[in-house]
Amino acid sequence: LLLWESGKEGSGDGEFDRPENIIVSPDNEVYVLDAGNARVQVFDSSGKFLRKFGSPGRGPGEFNAPLGLALEAGVRLSVGDAGNNRVQTFTLRHTPAVPQDMTAQPRPNEIQVSWKPNTETFLDHYTVYRAESAAGPFKAAGAAKEPFFTDKNLPSNKTFFYTVTSQAREGNESALAPPVFAMAPRLVP
Repeated sequence: LLLWESGKEGSGDGEFDRPENIIVSPDNEVYVLDAGNARVQVFDSSGKFLRKFGSPGRGPGEFNAPLGLALEAGVRLSVGDAGNNRVQTFTLRHTPAVPQDMTAQPRPNEIQVSWKPNTETFLDHYTVYRAESAAGPFKAAGAAKEPFFTDKNLPSNKTFFYTVTSQAREGNESALAPPVFAMAPRLVP
């Protein structure tokens, strides 16, 4: 049963000249060593072209008759560069998706912010930003490994705005999620 097919002969995006090796990342991205074009092309799990890197030559990121691929821990990609008698290893700089479905729930002297968890295996943590108006400025309020954060010791009867980003192990940060807001409830003795 054929799941998908991609490519034809050529040098454009999604085209190949002697594809030599294929690996699949933990996030189901398909890396294809396109030896004749001296590059690596990346596709999603349904065969859609995502990006490419590499070119003919002897410098960093350039290849001459590349023959093999290896992926370590989902973030280090090694390419056997036979024509240059070397192996080049690259750090994959993934950018996680923007967190979705944020909510802010007020509690006495605190607000709990939560969102739908990201599914990427390269996710390291989330960064939560807070502002006193929708226009900002948003400043870091804290970090969380799980998809929720409790902002504590807030003054009562004051509204706060929150947004969150996802941070990859290798450092790339997603764009800001759409902001949400909540008012810390007034404490009544």
